[in-house]
Amino acid sequence: MTDRWRRAWRVGRFAAGGLLLLLVLTTTDVGAIAAAIGGADLWLVAPALAGLIAVHVVPALAWRFMVEQLASGALPRWVAIRAYYAAQALGGITPANIGGDVYRAGILRGAGFGWRAVAMPIVVQRATSYVALAVIGLIAMGVVTASGVALPFVVAGTASAIAIGLAAAALLAPPPALRRLIARFGPSRPVTDGTALTPAGGRTALLIGLTSGLLFHAVAIVLTWLVLVGTDGALATPAILATVAVARLSLAVPLSPSAIGVQEGVLAALVGAAGGPVAAAVAGMLLARIGLIGTTVIGIGLMAAGTVDAGTSSSPATESARG
Repeated sequence: MTDRWRRAWRVGRFAAGGLLLLLVLTTTDVGAIAAAIGGADLWLVAPALAGLIAVHVVPALAWRFMVEQLASGALPRWVAIRAYYAAQALGGITPANIGGDVYRAGILRGAGFGWRAVAMPIVVQRATSYVALAVIGLIAMGVVTASGVALPFVVAGTASAIAIGLAAAALLAPPPALRRLIARFGPSRPVTDGTALTPAGGRTALLIGLTSGLLFHAVAIVLTWLVLVGTDGALATPAILATVAVARLSLAVPLSPSAIGVQEGVLAALVGAAGGPVAAAVAGMLLARIGLIGTTVIGIGLMAAGTVDAGTSSSPATESARG
């Protein structure tokens, strides 16, 4: 892809997100949205927003543990957290957060790891995170279905969760064609435990990935729901919490940066189908975006402060993964 097409793709994604968000706003009562934002309970909203910023520590530490398991490198905690937050500044504006992945890969590459060893923790973390999101989405669809939403919403939500889960699982247990491709660019050490994508320590990495993915997405969903509740107490129901979880599945679709417009649209449709106050739900989701902005600002500040020095310690296995 040429630089011209890359620029067009980036601009197109922002434009798509803006248009989708505009569509949501124009099909909702804008006055009611503004009123809900203006009347939000800051004693509830502010701590929830702080939590949405702080919760990224979970995947940051999970990445650190995966580096230890899959690349045999000891990444200091603060370095992992700083690098992860800095990566969010790029991840939020690139398709499917790929910019953040590249940034983190560059940090380890600068510490002397070969690209194949560098990529393993990121691939496994991304795949297990999406598997966790799909599991949560399927559970949430059960709650949404029980709330009486129309069948098309049920089918679309369930199909999306299953598709995301299967696509992520394919990275962890790839079919033969993908396995041959991974053999060219995959781990620099041989697979020893029979798992398609994971070298020694892979089972522990998978457990870390799934556990941290479930924790990260579950906490983020609950915190986002609390922001919604802060705009309208009528949203404090299990059905609305479930709609937030289903709407979060859109993060796996790289149509717009951080699913801007898509997540709001899906949430508005599901809340409306469940009989909830749509304007307040959209207002809450817009407020929740402040958490994304805060994370991005912190990331930009950390990037501006200078290049992160991974400072990894070495072992014989580490040296075999380098070069």
